[in-house]
Amino acid sequence: MGKVHTLFRPDFPFAPEKWPFFYGWVIVAMGTLGTLASIPGQTAGVSPFKQPLLQALKLSDIQLSMAYMVGTLASGCIIPYCGQFCDRWGARMTMVITLMAFSLSLLFMSSCQSIYTFALNPWMPPWLVGTIVISLGFFLIRFWGQGMLIIVSRTMTSNWFDRKRGLVAAIGGIFTTIAFNSAPSILNQGVQHLGWQDTFFYLGILYFFGLTCFFWLFCRDTPEASDLQMDGTVLPEIEADPNTFSEFKIYHEFTAEEAIKTWSFWLLTATLGLHGFTITAIFFHASDIAVGVGIGLDQFYSLLVPLAVINVFAGFLLGWLNNKTRLKNILIAYLVLQCLFPLSVLFLDNSLGQLAFIMLGALSGACFGNLYNVACPRFFGRLHLGRINGYVTSALVICSAVGPIFFSYISQTTQSFQTALWMCIGASACLLPCAHKANNPQRLHTKF
Repeated sequence: MGKVHTLFRPDFPFAPEKWPFFYGWVIVAMGTLGTLASIPGQTAGVSPFKQPLLQALKLSDIQLSMAYMVGTLASGCIIPYCGQFCDRWGARMTMVITLMAFSLSLLFMSSCQSIYTFALNPWMPPWLVGTIVISLGFFLIRFWGQGMLIIVSRTMTSNWFDRKRGLVAAIGGIFTTIAFNSAPSILNQGVQHLGWQDTFFYLGILYFFGLTCFFWLFCRDTPEASDLQMDGTVLPEIEADPNTFSEFKIYHEFTAEEAIKTWSFWLLTATLGLHGFTITAIFFHASDIAVGVGIGLDQFYSLLVPLAVINVFAGFLLGWLNNKTRLKNILIAYLVLQCLFPLSVLFLDNSLGQLAFIMLGALSGACFGNLYNVACPRFFGRLHLGRINGYVTSALVICSAVGPIFFSYISQTTQSFQTALWMCIGASACLLPCAHKANNPQRLHTKF
């Protein structure tokens, strides 16, 4: 990994050279904060703005879902080509540019009603004008928030840790889980007390003048660029025998083109994408699903609190397990959970169903976070990690774009979300028998 020059002198107090072991954990904090900063571009962050946007732009539920799909699909299609900028320019520069662009995107969202009013004309129906405006807004916040911020945060953290990636993912997962599960309720309070436009506006100002400077001060690209080593110390190989294949050793640095030719890439991506498809649709339509099963939206959101707590403990368990077992085993368990979790949504009207929703959602989310952060660097190496992460994130973004509109269409056709949930269960069941082929692709480049 080559050096990436910084503007700091070596004796600058924040320079990693001054804190060789400690600075890796600064990077963990930065990567976690970058993930949290993406929340306004995630479905959990968009969901509280759904009803105000419907009223402000005079759109129907299906029209807003279509706009969400179009904006998200457009962002998902170009993300793979942007992940390589992190490899070329380094995480620090890419992160700062991404945050500035994301902050401007949030300011655009705060002004979308004014833009809609200005763009109204006799030649276009109002619903089409509103759909175009909000599609552009969704594209901007999904691309810079859900896409680029996540890619840079994951790539930066993965470049600083090897054997401790599972532990790092678990620690970051504590804050990520709590924040993502709390975000709908917190942002909903912001919408109620400040108004949806001011909430977007203040977030944009905070990101531009606050987070951008903070990340410029503390982000670094790779440990090698600062004359440091991964994990802070040199750790012994788990496999003492050099003639035995190690799941934790990189034998070959895969290019993005090589990675997408492997079974493991597609099984991993399909599983993560299906999770994004299902979870995005459930949270986007949280208010309708809650009403459909006979509970209030506040009660639905209250289930996310214990879910987040259990997810934290499950994340630490998986962080410990991924240094003891093959990732393929975690993938198989993950698919079993994905078969069961949508089923629990159908029974949220009783306490047993709510308990199942909490437990299955927590365990499934822990598997998602573990595989999303650990699998790519372990399977494919670090040299082209930004671009490979870009492809995986692109699939997630596209799946999350299709999920809400698919659920909307099924709901309008059948007057219920049950059919859509059963179809998600069926898709997970189809992937499950294939999961045994998700071996570490590093085996392809060894004699073992």
